[in-house]
Amino acid sequence: MAPGEDRWLELKFGDIYSPNADPVILRFSQLNSGSTVNGFAIAFRRENLPAVMVDRMQSQIDVLTRLCSITHDKELKEAVEETVEHAERHHITEFEHYRDFLEDHFKDLRRAIKKDSGATLASDPFGLFDALSQLKTSIKSKNPTALTVAHDVLLQRLDAHLTWRQRSHLPIP
Repeated sequence: MAPGEDRWLELKFGDIYSPNADPVILRFSQLNSGSTVNGFAIAFRRENLPAVMVDRMQSQIDVLTRLCSITHDKELKEAVEETVEHAERHHITEFEHYRDFLEDHFKDLRRAIKKDSGATLASDPFGLFDALSQLKTSIKSKNPTALTVAHDVLLQRLDAHLTWRQRSHLPIP
């Protein structure tokens, strides 16, 4: 890879267990003739469900706010403001409230991807439409782990998609 070249990675983990609350660290190294020349690490740790749901709500606010600042879309701005207000007022810590919120506001995420992200079915390098479909399925499943993971995957992919479009100087509607 050339210096400064974009490197897009998607990592999927199966069941990972840590006997304590210490983070699990995965290190990635680029080797050249047996020597490390570049690399990065990802650390993760298990969190309780209420903390994860609060984090996902904040992630949704952050990513949609970023998209809104790019597109200046009034409907998207209203959806972000409603999400902020809901998160502040209810501080979602119960799974049923989180699931109900996502079910009620799924249309906002779908609209953001279809109208505002610039992604199309023909050009979706980050799999936004698949992630959106998986989120919809997970909402119906009522499985906390599946739903929080699907929500996070969609938000991470949307954020990566926006970064890619901006760095490639591709227009975002």
